[in-house]
Amino acid sequence: MDRPRRRLQIRFDSKVGSGVGFTENVSAGGLLLHSNMVCVPGTTINGTLQLPGNQEIRFQAEVRWSRKTTGPLAQFMKNSMGLRFLTPPDERFYQLLVKPE
Repeated sequence: MDRPRRRLQIRFDSKVGSGVGFTENVSAGGLLLHSNMVCVPGTTINGTLQLPGNQEIRFQAEVRWSRKTTGPLAQFMKNSMGLRFLTPPDERFYQLLVKPE
């Protein structure tokens, strides 16, 4: 599946806390999120995605996988989570998939 690379800010909350991060790529079913806060797989998060022009889109997603980097490689690798949408985002999100940056 083709995943367009998009860097968009996300604010999110979960049962273990809240965080801020940035997408690396997006798809119709979910996205890849880099953040200092990483949730375990199975965690439900409620997020707000910041679109260009100060527009916001709310979504709910499940963490499918996560990677918390530690040790000497932490300075070269990013903490990340793969998110799968539980509720479809607003139509404006899907326009990002077809519109070039």
